[in-house]
Amino acid sequence: MGTAAMKQPVAITVASLHPRSQPSQWPLYGAVLERSCEGELWGIKLAVHRHIEGMVITDLSDSEVVQEWNEQNEEHPIQEGHVIIEVNGYRDHENMKQQFASSLSMQLLVCTEPSDLQQWAFDVFAQRKNLTAAVDAIIQKVEAHREGTNFGGCSICHDDMHASCGQGSQVVRLPCKHHFHESCVKRWLLTGNHRCPLCNHHLALES
Repeated sequence: MGTAAMKQPVAITVASLHPRSQPSQWPLYGAVLERSCEGELWGIKLAVHRHIEGMVITDLSDSEVVQEWNEQNEEHPIQEGHVIIEVNGYRDHENMKQQFASSLSMQLLVCTEPSDLQQWAFDVFAQRKNLTAAVDAIIQKVEAHREGTNFGGCSICHDDMHASCGQGSQVVRLPCKHHFHESCVKRWLLTGNHRCPLCNHHLALES
């Protein structure tokens, strides 16, 4: 990734932007992120809900542009749990998402203290992230030397299973030794079904 010039934090006076849209005591700061081309990913994962204002930052582990910003702006680091209130002057979700998709430079207005609903959105994502990690830890992908083996039908989607299936149709094994498509069994387990679909064996998933 080309090193983009990082601008300094912007001093924000809330009343000067939207006098009635946010309480004046909200802790806000401005940030500017830049990328070299439209194909370069921002690496910022966000939780968005139509009944919740702003976009809650849920994961920054893959964001090189945020890492650069934080290194150069230690007094105003962008962190998980912060809420993006505005992107390039837009505050509605559709236009904010469009700016993330198409803009090479983003001027952000960020809140450091989420509301109860915004915190709820962040917590839901964190719980799902932990559950996903727990699911990944218990499933085992079929060994490469068994490629081409036919395991019969997946009991979730009923399609045939082959170790040579493509991504999403990869065959995996649960601790009880039953096989499923990876995408099928992950969807099953992540929706709260913590038992094997075939034998009802309980799977210890710490979320």
